[in-house]
Amino acid sequence: MADVRRTTSFIWRHSTLIRAVLAGVLLIAGLLSWMSNSAVPQTQEVVVASRDIVSGAVLTEEDLTLGNDSLGLATMDSSDLVGEIARGPIDSGEPITSSRITPGRSLQVLPGRVVFPLSLTDERLAALLVSGDVVNVLAAPGDLADGDVRILARQVEVLTVSGESASGSGLAPPGAGAVVLLDVSEAQASELSRIQRSDRVSVTIGSRQTS
Repeated sequence: MADVRRTTSFIWRHSTLIRAVLAGVLLIAGLLSWMSNSAVPQTQEVVVASRDIVSGAVLTEEDLTLGNDSLGLATMDSSDLVGEIARGPIDSGEPITSSRITPGRSLQVLPGRVVFPLSLTDERLAALLVSGDVVNVLAAPGDLADGDVRILARQVEVLTVSGESASGSGLAPPGAGAVVLLDVSEAQASELSRIQRSDRVSVTIGSRQTS
């Protein structure tokens, strides 16, 4: 009985110290748990742009290199990307996923013409387009107070319309809309490649091409 009283008296006298020690133990345990859950994320090799690529450019081996990614992105093999078309501007070092390109090797145009992928802001407008339509391409700054509407290309033919939204990749700007493949001249492609990420792009529809 005396031992119990001495133990109780010791705990009472040193209760503050005991609580501090227990708090320290719990703090250390919490830090160890946090460190174990904050391990360095795993990285993987992915195909990235070796340089800045303009919208509509046909990808070559020189445009591609390998980089590291920790987000779990899935990219295509370099051999499968060569010959495809950038569906928007791609920054140097940016992973090139399937949503960032559009098939170019499967489409054929006349010599001196190129296939240009155009991202339309309004997907509802894109849904009205079909292969063979002739359109004028217009662009306006995201803030209309910053400038006027510009006509970038006249009387260009629609080859096909992609049903996939360019904004679904997470790498394209919000509201990028659907992608339309156009048959344009090299001069028109050069003008269209100057479209900025912040621009709002649209088209006016003319007469349909007849064979």
